[in-house]
Amino acid sequence: MGCGTDRQSHTRIIMGHDTGSYTQGSSLAVTQTDNHTQGSSWAVTQTNSHTQGSSWAVTQTYSHTQGSSWAVTQTNSHTQGSSWAVTQTDSHTQGSSWAVTQTNSHTQGSSWAVTQTDSHTQGSSWAVTQTNSHTQGSSWAVTQTNSHTQGSSWAVTQTNSHTQGSSWAVTQTDSHTQGSSWAVTQTNSHTQGSSWAVTQTNSHTQGSSWAVTQTKSHTQGSSWAVTQTATHKDHHGL
Repeated sequence: MGCGTDRQSHTRIIMGHDTGSYTQGSSLAVTQTDNHTQGSSWAVTQTNSHTQGSSWAVTQTYSHTQGSSWAVTQTNSHTQGSSWAVTQTDSHTQGSSWAVTQTNSHTQGSSWAVTQTDSHTQGSSWAVTQTNSHTQGSSWAVTQTNSHTQGSSWAVTQTNSHTQGSSWAVTQTDSHTQGSSWAVTQTNSHTQGSSWAVTQTNSHTQGSSWAVTQTKSHTQGSSWAVTQTATHKDHHGL
């Protein structure tokens, strides 16, 4: 990472910061690719810490074209675990402001995979916050996909907490097209259970305002599956 200008391609990275810490582990791979074209301000902060684990891979790819301001913050912490993979892909085109914050914490677990894909096109403001915490569990997978096209404001907040469970999978897919305002909040909490699956799909087309709030709590149960599908198509609202 660094500051510089490529005169042939007219690509510039205003500011980038990449911090990695690796202690008493066998393998840690971090790949970060930043591409910023014809934009005025872009800040990327990535902090990785890996302690007493055997394998950890982080892949982060950013592409920003013809936008004025974009901030991405990703913090990853992995302690005493054996395998963890995080993939975050962000693409922002012809928009003015976009903020993405992803925080991942994994402690004393064996396997955890997080995939977050964000795409923002021709919109003015979009904020995505994803917080994942996994403690003393064996397997957890989180997939969040967000797509925003020709809308003015969209906010997505997803918080996942998993404690002393063996398997948990969360899939959230959000699509927003030609709408002016959309807010999605999903909170998941799983404690002392063996298996839990959550699937949430949101689609909003040609509407002016839509809010979805989904809260899940699962305690001392063995198996739980939740599927929520929300679709909004008309201009006047549901």
